[in-house]
Amino acid sequence: MLDEYEKDHRIVLEGNTLFASLVEMLTTYPRLCLALKRILFQGETMGYEEDYPPHAQLLMLGFARVDGDMLVIDNRIFEMRLYRYVTSKSEYADEMREAALEHKPLFTKDRILNVPLVMEHFIQAQRQIRDMDHEAVRRKLIDDGTEIFLTYLSLILNGTGTYSVEDRTAQKGRMDVVIHYNGQRYNEGGEKQVCRYLDSYNLKVGYMPSFNFRREASPVGNKTKKSIVDQVRIGDKLVYEGIV
Repeated sequence: MLDEYEKDHRIVLEGNTLFASLVEMLTTYPRLCLALKRILFQGETMGYEEDYPPHAQLLMLGFARVDGDMLVIDNRIFEMRLYRYVTSKSEYADEMREAALEHKPLFTKDRILNVPLVMEHFIQAQRQIRDMDHEAVRRKLIDDGTEIFLTYLSLILNGTGTYSVEDRTAQKGRMDVVIHYNGQRYNEGGEKQVCRYLDSYNLKVGYMPSFNFRREASPVGNKTKKSIVDQVRIGDKLVYEGIV
C-alpha cells in the first residue's frame, strides 16, 4: 500500500492542465519564478500584490493562498512540483548532472540510497570549487548552496524517489528535508530537528549537511572534523554530519 508521500509523488509526476498552467505562468513571468525560488531555497516571504496579475492567477488556480499580507504556497503537492520544476531549470543542473549520473549506481546500490556517500561526493566537489581564489564564486556557492544540493539530489532520485521539505526553517539558515526512496525515508536537517523526525518516523539514522560561511570548515560542537562526513551519536540516534 502506498503511503501519503508516495501518493503525492505520483500526483506530482502527472501531466495535467493544472501543472501545465503553473509552468506557463513561471515561463511567462520571470519575476514570479525568481520570487518563488527565493521562497523555496532561502525561506524568504512574498507580499501579496492584489494588482499583480500572476498573484491573482496563483490564487484562482489554487496554487497559493493569502496568509495575512503574504502569499504562500498552498500545499505540499504544489510545493513538491515547484521544487521539481525549479531544480530542472536550475543554472546548476548541467554541471551537477554529469557528477550525479556518474556516481548514481554507487549511491543506489541494492535499491538502498547511501546518503552518507551522496554527502561525501557532493561536499568534496563543492569544497574544490570553494577553494578557488575567486571570492565571488565562493560567495555564490554559499548563497545558492540549498539550490545546488537539491538540484544534485533531484538528479540522483529522478525516476525512483523524491524529497519533501518539512518545517520551513530556511530563514534561520537551515532547511529540513525528508528523502523518500524505494519506500524508505531519510531525514536531513539540524541535529535536534533530525532526532524529532526520526522519532516520528520510528527511525534511528539521520543526516545533516551544512554550508559554512567561512573559508575553512568549522568543528561541529567541540569535535574536530577529521573526515568529510562524521558520525555523531545523540542518545540512541546516529546522525551523519558533513560541512561544505
